[in-house]
Amino acid sequence: MRRLCVVFAVMVLGVAGATQALAAPIISIEPMTKLVEPGNLFALDVTINDQVLGVTGYDLIIDFDETLIEVVNVVEGALPAGSPPSYFWWTDEGTVSQSIVINGAVLGHSVDGPGTLAQLRFHALALGVTPIHFMSVQLRHLDNTPIAVTPIDGEVTIEWTTPVELSTWSRVKALFR
Repeated sequence: MRRLCVVFAVMVLGVAGATQALAAPIISIEPMTKLVEPGNLFALDVTINDQVLGVTGYDLIIDFDETLIEVVNVVEGALPAGSPPSYFWWTDEGTVSQSIVINGAVLGHSVDGPGTLAQLRFHALALGVTPIHFMSVQLRHLDNTPIAVTPIDGEVTIEWTTPVELSTWSRVKALFR
């Protein structure tokens, strides 16, 4: 019985260690998929997972279909903002295909994931599906060396989600007789 318990404990620790080894530094769009109606405002977060350690700076370029959604604003996320002083700048002017350029830094120290680096705020313009794609991702340590991360893109679907009941004009007129 004791031998069985030892074997079981070794297996559990081995699986836990393998799971930890498989974890990788990730930057992603959250939620990964978003459903919105035309005309609505919505937000997406740029997040890093708990495997991203020692971030002091980040430069991001994020692309989307500007015929379907437009940028309203981009704000600094809670991770760098919660560790002042920090620097945050963004633009979508003068970029290729209206992509968003974000530059941020935590000044004098670093932050560890998990957390949100930035929040992207959009307005849905037309029906369709647009990827939210990381064109470029650069994260840096305090000594300005790069932090390797795997980017995970998101997707926004713009469609009518409210059911529409079709009626004939005579049925509508009958309601008011």
